[in-house]
Amino acid sequence: VAVTYSTCSIHEAENEAVVAEVLRNNSKFRAVECLPKWKSRGTLSHGPAGPLCCRASHDVDLTNGFFCARFEKQGKKRKQE
Repeated sequence: VAVTYSTCSIHEAENEAVVAEVLRNNSKFRAVECLPKWKSRGTLSHGPAGPLCCRASHDVDLTNGFFCARFEKQGKKRKQE
């Protein structure tokens, strides 16, 4: 199971801070790298998951702003039959 969180925001309070809060409150999920080829990454200001996220801004990426994080559920893998 995977969940993607994205915003059209450049604000850490709506991006990295939300990712940190999700991980604090949902131990069954972990952050995984989102859009690995995207060069602009999230910040470490709210925890170690930031660089796994992608971030876009007007100055660097010529966009109005974008953020994306990906979470995967941790747990036992099912046996393949």
